[in-house]
Amino acid sequence: MRSTSAELFPNVSGKFKLERTPEVGKDVSLALTLTNHAAEPRAVKAHMTAWTIVYTGKPVHEVWKNTQSVTLGPKEEKAFPVKISYEEYQQHLTTDNMIHTTALCQVEKEGEALVERVVTLENPGLLIRVLGQAKEVKDCVLLAEGSDLLAKKLRLDAPPLGAKQVATLQFAVSPTRAGTKQLIVNFSCDKFPDVKTFETVEVAP
Repeated sequence: MRSTSAELFPNVSGKFKLERTPEVGKDVSLALTLTNHAAEPRAVKAHMTAWTIVYTGKPVHEVWKNTQSVTLGPKEEKAFPVKISYEEYQQHLTTDNMIHTTALCQVEKEGEALVERVVTLENPGLLIRVLGQAKEVKDCVLLAEGSDLLAKKLRLDAPPLGAKQVATLQFAVSPTRAGTKQLIVNFSCDKFPDVKTFETVEVAP
């Protein structure tokens, strides 16, 4: 994630802060923090936007915007919540999982400057839990496949799992076509075979 904390003018500064780790499929929560370092009040208007982008920084689609006006008291700091819902960005997020947030801040009688931050969303992991009687399972194998998501069927070996243990296996997908896709996962071990699940993946054009 790239972040820019701007000294808008000698007496006013601003920056974006993440409220929690951003993840694909969930809302993105940030806060724009503005600070008045002067001994006198300062009026600020912030024009905020968020765009999905590719790794080069090229914008793809505007997914959120808002405007906030505030008068900051002497030595005062205020935070403005920025919430970008999954519904707003899901159709426009690229495989780079990047959103560029900006705030064009206009400080009364002084001018304007830009505060910005690039947020990279994490892909959610696939979690498999073995429930029931306290027995160790061995020979654990995960098979993954998905048309237009994986070039070929993927095989991952998992370690033996004891009672209440959890294993997390991570792998990358490489979409080749836009649209709604399904990632199919098959888990098997020495105690039970062919446990299947799937995840729907929206691939932006």
